[in-house]
Amino acid sequence: MAAIIIIPGVALAGMLLDNPLKDPDQSYIVLIDTLLPPGLRGIILVGLFASLMSSVDSMFNSLATLWSIDVYKRHLNPAAGEAGECLVGGSRFVHALDRSANGFRATVPDGLSDGLASTGLSLILLHGVPFRKPRLCPFYPKPLLDGTLSDEPRRPQIKEIKERMMKLERRKGNRPVTGSVLPHLQLSDQSPKDVHDHMSYWALVALPAATPEVREEPTHISVPSTRALWLNESVDANPAGFMPPPGSREFAHLHADGSWHFLVDETLVSEILDKGWGERHPWYDRGVLEVMVYAPRDLEEAETVKAVVLESIRYASKGVVIPFSKQPEKEVEKL
Repeated sequence: MAAIIIIPGVALAGMLLDNPLKDPDQSYIVLIDTLLPPGLRGIILVGLFASLMSSVDSMFNSLATLWSIDVYKRHLNPAAGEAGECLVGGSRFVHALDRSANGFRATVPDGLSDGLASTGLSLILLHGVPFRKPRLCPFYPKPLLDGTLSDEPRRPQIKEIKERMMKLERRKGNRPVTGSVLPHLQLSDQSPKDVHDHMSYWALVALPAATPEVREEPTHISVPSTRALWLNESVDANPAGFMPPPGSREFAHLHADGSWHFLVDETLVSEILDKGWGERHPWYDRGVLEVMVYAPRDLEEAETVKAVVLESIRYASKGVVIPFSKQPEKEVEKL
């Protein structure tokens, strides 16, 4: 990297010994204009703009996160919810965008900086407030096809899920050791054979038998020893509730070590993490929005894991599929 930065400047200094530049900041531009053909100049320009966009995006997202979490949430309004944090972070983003546009006026043609700011504001209105993890904004209005914002609230659904999942007890003991590379497996405190057999029968045999909308299928994302649960194609589903690849209806899978991977609402993910029951997938920030739930060590812990399995079904099916709802109460107790 040092060579890439230093060598062009040294080369230009050698070329312009008799006629040095008045503004050294123009060195790179002069070097490109002098030595490169028109087509290659365009490629270099595209690369520069791409680098600039990436840097600005990261800076604005960091600013919104730091302001909403470390300042607003911690010192100004500790009782703020996720929706409030998102709106505060977004307002700070808009302010920073406006300030940046003002700074551009000295270096770009008239009107261009205002156009950049207007474009940014339009993107905010159409796609939501830029934030470190957009899924942390479950109450933000959803954009419609005509560009307007839907006022359909999602708060009651999230509140209902929170009330169910807040009953999780804290997991006893230390967190197990897990792998940092793929496949994401649990390396210590794995399920004893009797507990693993119990969970396998309950999730992969009894559950599909009692819930026709759910079936066992080979996993499409993990190792061959993993056994997966799929939602039938006839069910109107939540696209965010399934694992890669596109078109898959796999919403949960069980590893041979007894651990599970699920896709559930972000609120439930936070509850699982806070109570020590699991961790995010190593590629969570790359779009693999799965959470690992640790292998149950006894039948009591298995009951907690079962509750998360059922929540993942509700999440994938938009709450339409209610497991065991078609089975007599005594039959459910046997499962």
